[in-house]
Amino acid sequence: MVRALKRLFGAENGAALIEFTILMPLLFALMAGFIEFGMAMQRHHLIQKSLRDSTRYLAQVPGFDATTPIDATPCNNAPTGQALIAKNLAIYGNIDGTGTPKISGWGYDGVCVIGPTSRSVTFNGVTTEVLVVQMTAQAPYNDFGFLSVLGFTGINLNGSHEQAYLGN
Repeated sequence: MVRALKRLFGAENGAALIEFTILMPLLFALMAGFIEFGMAMQRHHLIQKSLRDSTRYLAQVPGFDATTPIDATPCNNAPTGQALIAKNLAIYGNIDGTGTPKISGWGYDGVCVIGPTSRSVTFNGVTTEVLVVQMTAQAPYNDFGFLSVLGFTGINLNGSHEQAYLGN
């Protein structure tokens, strides 16, 4: 009997299977975390790129100054004029606002158009006033499922970009 127990505990048959079974959940969780992080980074980059393109467009629109903003209510969900075009560029990738949003759930109320506003800039000891246009955005992050399992819900991705106003 003692010899049989020594043989049983000393046997290495199936040891790799047992080790893999113990480590498999950890490896899958690690892989899911990497996928989730990659998806979040990709969507954040998409927001940043969209805001950069839209703000560059707004920076070249003539007829605005520090006393005449592009949008009187910068974070409204019913934009008009140039603010509507800029928000459409950011959200849909076109000026008409057709198609599906680049990020599911992203709408006009998640994008703000601010400016042009006056900023003091000092370079080589010389201070000058520069007009700046800024866009900020917040978009919901629809996760792959891993964060929901961990109890993280309602995550938003934020972005902003500002550009010197060249319109006048």
